[in-house]
Amino acid sequence: MFRSSRILGIDIGASSVKLGEFTITSAGGLQLSNFHWGELGLEGTQEDNRGPSIISSVQQLLKERKIRPGPAVISVSGQSVFTRFVKLPVVEEKKVLQIVKYEAAQNVPFPIEEVVWDYQLIGSSDAKELEVVLVAIKSDIIEELAKYVEKSGLKTMLVDVATMALYNAVRYNYGEMEGCTLLLDVGARTSNLIFIEKQKIFSRNMPIAGNTITQAIASELQLSFAQAEDLKRKIGFVGLGGAYEEPSSEQAAKVSKIIRNVMTRLHAGISQTMNFYRTQHGGTAPVRLLLSGGTCIIPYTDQFFREKLNIEVAYFNPFRSIDLGPNVKKEELSKCAHFFGEVVGLGLRQMSECPIEVNLIPRSVAFRKGMEKKYPYFGGVAACVVLGLLCWVMYARTVAKALDGQLDPLRQRVATYEKLARDIDREYKRYVEVNAKMDQMKYIVNGRTQWIEVLNTLNECLPDKLWITKFAPQVGAAAAAPRRERPSGGRLVRDPEAGMMPHEEERPQEDAAKPVKVEIIDLEGQGLNDISNEELKYKIVRDFVERLRDTPDMFVVEKGKEDDVFKVTPSAESRRVFNYSIKLKLAKPIQVRP
Repeated sequence: MFRSSRILGIDIGASSVKLGEFTITSAGGLQLSNFHWGELGLEGTQEDNRGPSIISSVQQLLKERKIRPGPAVISVSGQSVFTRFVKLPVVEEKKVLQIVKYEAAQNVPFPIEEVVWDYQLIGSSDAKELEVVLVAIKSDIIEELAKYVEKSGLKTMLVDVATMALYNAVRYNYGEMEGCTLLLDVGARTSNLIFIEKQKIFSRNMPIAGNTITQAIASELQLSFAQAEDLKRKIGFVGLGGAYEEPSSEQAAKVSKIIRNVMTRLHAGISQTMNFYRTQHGGTAPVRLLLSGGTCIIPYTDQFFREKLNIEVAYFNPFRSIDLGPNVKKEELSKCAHFFGEVVGLGLRQMSECPIEVNLIPRSVAFRKGMEKKYPYFGGVAACVVLGLLCWVMYARTVAKALDGQLDPLRQRVATYEKLARDIDREYKRYVEVNAKMDQMKYIVNGRTQWIEVLNTLNECLPDKLWITKFAPQVGAAAAAPRRERPSGGRLVRDPEAGMMPHEEERPQEDAAKPVKVEIIDLEGQGLNDISNEELKYKIVRDFVERLRDTPDMFVVEKGKEDDVFKVTPSAESRRVFNYSIKLKLAKPIQVRP
């Protein structure tokens, strides 16, 4: 809990920034005094331009609504945060932290010293186990985000996770609800699923959201991303199919079918997550669905999920129990309330204890806050030092007059100190050189995460009954012309928790050379044929390639040229088994050493 009479809540999403100004009422409730939001634009969705876009957007929002800068609580999106729900044995309270630290080191997929992490107990499933939610984020990511906020003129006081902020907002506005409630937050880049049941919580994010729909429209209708986004907003709706009459506009009919196909994929992911929640976490089937996020307002979204899930569906109202200030325009708020859930959850952190209170505050900000608390003590120490120095000066003058003829020893000491100063200056220059080299090494280490993103994308797109036996990155001109290399023998294996990871193998020893870039990845593998239907033969490989085509940020597969990307050959061992090879071009080449 963070105490302040006034606080700013800032939710920085993939494509927009939402801001809310909150105060505490005399009755102890939370009041929304002012709010605003703005889009980051196409430049803001690109990592290289994201920082300046965030700074400019926040400053513009503050200026347009005349909101004074001040302390801010910010949220980070669920896709940037590693979240894990773990069970611990019931132990004494003083031993819980020790066990949690061990679990964090075991579960977080990065060195623990390179992340900022936090945890919270969320109850117990029975008398023998405690349930804990662990959240962690790479230090460089959260440091950059806090830097953008500070450059906007605000002071970062607390960093929450978007999904946890949404959970707190639902709890505050709806209280204890009967049965299990599923909150579906459909944003621009990801969709967050949050299961709320008594004191239990479980969350998972899926890479199917608003941008997925826009990209599908752009691919199908041969439009740019911006044109497809504009078309989605103007005429887009979820096609209901069946006996429902299609719209008179042929273009609207095509767009509605495309949106329905993406929503069908999202529904499939929801169903899988519901089964996982019930079987692995002991939860029950949801009895209601709350919709949130900017994409959920596409017409007929609620009706689509009502028919698919056969449960009650409603839109989440984050201001149900929040007081509105006199300057808040209700009509304007009603147009954007559906994606302000995270902002309300951030505002709640200042007024009372929330069900989930995690804080991923960057180390630099934590250090600054610690120093600010010590400022009064520093002032007192400084005054004592100044007083001591004055006394020393007076004493020195007295001694100097008495010992004016005995200055040689002092001059020798001064010479010694001057030599020491030169030594310190020389060592400082060495420190600057070493620090520069460390910055270069940090840049190289950060580049390794690109391989994790490549493997995660392959893991998400890989269909069942299809597996990969060879993963061979190609560099520079070697990607276009064959070269002699030792067979890797590597393979990708599935793991329910870690996803798809490469089998470890010894890298071929090569002479040291300048860094080169991996532009092409060769995949080889096997699959199972549907021998009962000749038309479906090898369709699973085409589906795999089409899924990879729908990830333009990672791979480049031209529309209509899918057959040029892969080759399929029957297996000599069984007609149910076939071999395939795929040559993928990376959207962003990865720099490596040969």
